[in-house]
Amino acid sequence: MVEFFIKQGFTYNDCEFLYVDNTQSSTFDAFAGFNRFLSISPGEFVIVCHQDILLSIISRINFEARIGEISKVDTRWAILSNAGGVNLKHTVMHVTHGNGEFLEEPLLSLKMQTVDESFILVKNDANLALSSNLEVFHLYGTDLCLIARVLGCTSYAIDFRCIHKNTGNANKSFYNIKSN
Repeated sequence: MVEFFIKQGFTYNDCEFLYVDNTQSSTFDAFAGFNRFLSISPGEFVIVCHQDILLSIISRINFEARIGEISKVDTRWAILSNAGGVNLKHTVMHVTHGNGEFLEEPLLSLKMQTVDESFILVKNDANLALSSNLEVFHLYGTDLCLIARVLGCTSYAIDFRCIHKNTGNANKSFYNIKSN
């Protein structure tokens, strides 16, 4: 993943790659890991993404252009993603899955109620954090959007397609946290 980011312009010159390594044991769940990144990152933006995200078709220049477009329209944005929910009935996916399936939303950029967890950019000066009483690996995008909204900030899905080698995992822990 890091190699693909570097090839698209996210280099060590002005980017820092932080990660949670849960390969040997579960050191952090998503909520604790994300909060750690948000609290220690000195950058203007924090990208939190799954390790199976590839940026092989989108450049940093393109991504920064999308950020600039949103910033002109809405100075209160705090979260950008390429997928999520506009409302309970309208979900947006602008991603290529590892099986080659391309899901394209033609109406981007759209204000979102929740974002998908596979790729999230947070404006660091929005000073966001996730709820400290939740854990596991699901719905932290929803939690983050709710907190942003309480603070008067907005969330968007933007025209930034990447490859997500997975199609998601709505397992038992997803349904457990959803019911909380």
